[in-house]
Formats: sequence, structure tokens, C-alpha cells
Amino acid sequence: MRNCIIALLYYCIIGTLHLQAQSDTPAADAAARSRASEFAEGVTRDGYTLRDGSVIRNIDSASPLTIEVNLFAGNHYWFCAAASTPTDKLSIAVLNEKNEPLDTLRFAKGSTVAAGIMPKSSGRHFVRIALEGDEKARVCFLYLYK
Repeated sequence: MRNCIIALLYYCIIGTLHLQAQSDTPAADAAARSRASEFAEGVTRDGYTLRDGSVIRNIDSASPLTIEVNLFAGNHYWFCAAASTPTDKLSIAVLNEKNEPLDTLRFAKGSTVAAGIMPKSSGRHFVRIALEGDEKARVCFLYLYK
């Protein structure tokens, strides 16, 4: 009987923690998306178009987020990432097919970072979003082009 009560308490506690984690995710997603959208709104005033969709993921220092994108020579691009929680340890980089970093324009304000680029060649590129230190965050990624 005692083991049944302990097991029941264990499952109640684990279930409560699981539900709490699930309920925090929509709020974290909304916070990250809102921060990224603030940057995107400013760039759209300069004639950029927001690419459909966004990517929202958990990242930490051990697992950066790498997103493959197809870019066209002569077009202008801005890639933006924003964390759900305040941090100044978020970084963004644009890489070529050989995984080499490219020169970009940089923007960083609070927990929002962005990289602007006009690629010299068309093709497959990668955007890497990383978080330094022992922090973890929910991150929203958007990109714009013109």
C-alpha cells in the first residue's frame, strides 16, 4: 500500500511538471516571435519581404540551431533570431556550403540578433544560431529578402 501511494505521488508530481513545461512553451514561443517580429517590422519598411513561416526551437551552448537556406546572388537577405528570455549571449552567422563563415552586416539589441548579407553566389547556405555559456533559450528564427 505504501509503495502504491509513493508511486501515485511520483506520477502526480511528474505529470504536474510536464503540464507546466507544456504551458510555458506557448508563452515562450510568443515572446521569441514578438522580439523577432519587432526587428522584421523595421526591415520591411526598407522594402524587405518576410519569408513565409518561422522556426522556433530550444537551443543551448551544446546544440546550436543550423538552418539550411537557398540564396540567390544579387538579392539582399536579413536573418533574425530572438530568444524568449533576455540574454546577450545569442549569436548568428551565415555560412557557405563549405561551412565557412561569410562577412555579414550585424545587428544585436537585447535578446535579438540579425545578420544581413548579399551573397556573391547562388546556392545552399547555412544560418547558425548559437548560445554561449550555460544558458538555454527558446529561439525564433525569421528571414527576409529583397
